[in-house]
Amino acid sequence: MCCVIIDNGVGRTKSPEGKKTGEHRSFGTLITRERLAIINQLYESGLSENIVDLYDADNKGCGTRVEIFIPFNV
Repeated sequence: MCCVIIDNGVGRTKSPEGKKTGEHRSFGTLITRERLAIINQLYESGLSENIVDLYDADNKGCGTRVEIFIPFNV
Protein backbone atom coordinates (compact mmCIF):
# COMPACT_ATOMS: atom_id res chain seq x y z
CA MET A 1 0.00 0.00 0.00
CA CYS A 2 1.20 3.53 -0.72
CA CYS A 3 0.09 6.51 1.37
CA VAL A 4 0.59 9.77 -0.55
CA ILE A 5 0.67 13.23 1.00
CA ILE A 6 0.88 16.23 -1.33
CA ASP A 7 1.77 19.68 -0.02
CA ASN A 8 1.06 22.45 -2.51
CA GLY A 9 3.36 24.99 -0.83
CA VAL A 10 6.50 26.60 -2.26
CA GLY A 11 8.56 23.42 -2.10
CA ARG A 12 11.56 22.37 -0.03
CA THR A 13 14.15 24.38 -1.95
CA LYS A 14 12.32 27.70 -1.58
CA SER A 15 10.90 27.08 1.90
CA PRO A 16 13.94 28.30 3.91
CA GLU A 17 13.81 31.67 2.08
CA GLY A 18 10.53 32.58 3.75
CA LYS A 19 11.75 31.86 7.28
CA LYS A 20 13.72 34.15 9.50
CA THR A 21 17.25 32.84 9.74
CA GLY A 22 18.18 31.02 12.89
CA GLU A 23 14.76 31.15 14.54
CA HIS A 24 13.23 27.93 13.27
CA ARG A 25 14.60 24.58 12.20
CA SER A 26 12.20 21.97 10.88
CA PHE A 27 12.62 18.40 12.12
CA GLY A 28 9.55 16.85 10.46
CA THR A 29 11.43 14.84 7.84
CA LEU A 30 14.09 13.67 10.30
CA ILE A 31 11.51 12.60 12.88
CA THR A 32 9.48 10.70 10.26
CA ARG A 33 12.58 8.83 9.04
CA GLU A 34 13.54 7.95 12.62
CA ARG A 35 10.04 6.66 13.36
CA LEU A 36 10.03 4.49 10.24
CA ALA A 37 13.46 3.10 11.19
CA ILE A 38 12.25 2.25 14.71
CA ILE A 39 9.12 0.51 13.40
CA ASN A 40 11.20 -1.42 10.86
CA GLN A 41 13.66 -2.49 13.55
CA LEU A 42 10.98 -3.58 16.02
CA TYR A 43 8.65 -5.32 13.57
CA GLU A 44 10.83 -6.03 10.51
CA SER A 45 8.07 -4.32 8.54
CA GLY A 46 9.89 -2.95 5.49
CA LEU A 47 8.26 0.49 5.64
CA SER A 48 9.90 3.04 3.36
CA GLU A 49 9.38 6.59 2.16
CA ASN A 50 10.09 8.65 -0.91
CA ILE A 51 10.06 12.45 -1.11
CA VAL A 52 9.56 14.16 -4.48
CA ASP A 53 9.89 17.91 -5.08
CA LEU A 54 7.13 19.17 -7.39
CA TYR A 55 7.67 21.84 -10.06
CA ASP A 56 5.33 23.77 -12.34
CA ALA A 57 5.74 24.33 -16.09
CA ASP A 58 8.20 27.18 -15.40
CA ASN A 59 10.35 24.91 -13.22
CA LYS A 60 9.37 26.77 -10.03
CA GLY A 61 8.84 24.76 -6.85
CA CYS A 62 5.14 24.19 -6.30
CA GLY A 63 5.04 21.66 -3.49
CA THR A 64 6.23 18.33 -2.21
CA ARG A 65 4.91 14.79 -2.59
CA VAL A 66 5.64 12.29 0.17
CA GLU A 67 5.01 8.59 -0.43
CA ILE A 68 5.04 6.12 2.44
CA PHE A 69 5.15 2.49 1.34
CA ILE A 70 3.54 -0.09 3.62
CA PRO A 71 4.12 -3.69 2.51
CA PHE A 72 1.46 -6.31 3.03
CA ASN A 73 2.57 -9.55 4.63
CA VAL A 74 0.48 -12.19 2.88
